[in-house]
Amino acid sequence: MKIYKKISKENRENIDTSNNFNYKIVDGKVENNRLEINVANHCNLSCRGCSHASPTIKKDLMDIQKLEEDLTLLSTFFRSERLRILGGEPLLHPNLETIIKKAKEINIADKIQVVTNGVLIPRIEGRKKERKAASVFSLIDELSVSLYKSKQTEKVEEYAKEIDKKYKNLEVVVTSLKTKFRESITKQPTKDKEIIKTIYETCWVAHFWKCVTLDNGYLFRCPQQIGYAKYHNDYSDALLLTDIKSVDDILRFLENNNPIKACSSCLGMVGTEFKHRQIKGREFFKLLPNKPEDAIDWKEVKRVKKEILKKKTREIKIIDKAIKIYEKFLIKKYK
Repeated sequence: MKIYKKISKENRENIDTSNNFNYKIVDGKVENNRLEINVANHCNLSCRGCSHASPTIKKDLMDIQKLEEDLTLLSTFFRSERLRILGGEPLLHPNLETIIKKAKEINIADKIQVVTNGVLIPRIEGRKKERKAASVFSLIDELSVSLYKSKQTEKVEEYAKEIDKKYKNLEVVVTSLKTKFRESITKQPTKDKEIIKTIYETCWVAHFWKCVTLDNGYLFRCPQQIGYAKYHNDYSDALLLTDIKSVDDILRFLENNNPIKACSSCLGMVGTEFKHRQIKGREFFKLLPNKPEDAIDWKEVKRVKKEILKKKTREIKIIDKAIKIYEKFLIKKYK
């Protein structure tokens, strides 16, 4: 199954991205609904289902100067509806306010969103008083709070309500996560090409949500790709920012119908379900499935493939309509 179609640059401005896997070009830049940065790879929680493997990571913070350079380079040919700042736990970064200010200056996104588990919200407000500076929450447009069921998160909803009342221009969204999660990463990669293809073709993260991620001089098609690259010291599937010379370079990278190496040790969104809980960091890898074939939910694979086929049917109709609009424009222009 080919996820991405060949579309001319002229027809890309009319793409409805809510019903299309391909990317738009607006004002000479590739446009996406999101660009993600992991400003802190470690976390204050230790979730059994963490797809970023944060429970195993010691203190690991994004370098502000390097991030500024990366955002500046990428902004030449790429723009996003929102810049999503996450982790790990982003509120662990001691200079998060500076990161947000730099991102706003570079103007790579229309909105800035922080995605957090919410536990550290009081600490951030306390830091504001201590530093006599603007709060993180006064600088961003959206605060997305993921509510994980645990003792540590009992008061998170209250914290979120307080922030919502205090900062009138801030949109606060609290998402109460399910008690069941799906396996997302494995201990070992598989060599089974059909399994890898299945994982890639049913990946909501890459194709539906388009979680394009920026990290340390590279662009990644999904956040899980970063962990694979670091663990194996293999960045061959990532796009080096200094290699980007035009929008074509980004399109070729993002609209690639071939699985990446990280798919070999990933389950995307079709892993088997398990009950969410907090664990000790040393338990994390022990509890992972060995290989993708050990933990694929084939019923979920079937359901997702049906969703993709529905989306592709709508996509074809929309592309045809966009082409007709462009053809009419050309006829009027050259009459």
